[in-house]
Amino acid sequence: VKAAYSSGKPSFGVGQGNVQMILGDDYEDIDGFAADSIQCRTFDMGLGCTSDQMVHVPADKMDEVVAAFKRHGALYIEDKETIDRLRNLLFMPDGSLNRACVGNTAVQLAEKLGLPADENIRTLLLPMKAVAYEDFFCKEILCPVERLHPYTNFYDTVEDARKNYMMEGAGHVGALYTKNEDYIAYAGERIPVCRLMICQTAGAGAGRYNNAFPGTNTIGCGFWGGNSISENFCYKHLLQYTRVSRVIEDAHIPTTEEIFPDL
Repeated sequence: VKAAYSSGKPSFGVGQGNVQMILGDDYEDIDGFAADSIQCRTFDMGLGCTSDQMVHVPADKMDEVVAAFKRHGALYIEDKETIDRLRNLLFMPDGSLNRACVGNTAVQLAEKLGLPADENIRTLLLPMKAVAYEDFFCKEILCPVERLHPYTNFYDTVEDARKNYMMEGAGHVGALYTKNEDYIAYAGERIPVCRLMICQTAGAGAGRYNNAFPGTNTIGCGFWGGNSISENFCYKHLLQYTRVSRVIEDAHIPTTEEIFPDL
């Protein structure tokens, strides 16, 4: 993106993903939520920028959420030693991703950790209370590893999601599963993304026939992501028009007072 913008020619660039997915405390279809999340996270080996990264869940529903994720193919890791080994496997000492793990399957990652490598494992799952710069696990990971962030107050977890985005991924896309319109309005105002998907995966932000977003693999992130567009990049951005203008003979030309009545 930097190279394109520095080329001296008109360019469209996009930003980095670090999808935050929030389960509202009012949402009842936990199994459907888990199925959606894992499907999104495992598509194309977790390489997609619209893949779930941090999943915010009500603390009192953690057991139910973990059980649902397990049913759909998650290997849940909660002992500190294994989590530390996974962190050291995925990240270099400076916090950059270990390229040897990019695009690995969950089975391959489990094998590298010496864990039972059941061929049906689709994603690795671990609990995570840290936010933003407190832990490398709050960053985007380009392989199927999900983090569950428990919360007791919806508005607080929205702020946690905001902090994660401001560290990495601002402007991209987020997902919120709730029927509460107040929650939707608050999250839409506070979370710095150009797309907030309601009761659908963040992957749907790349376009579906039933949500009005044009299909794309290129997600504009606006000024949050240092991009020239905040839309889904599509064919219309590659079109150029000649606009033919004629004088409107009977057009009313407003006075300064009409344009700026309060001055």
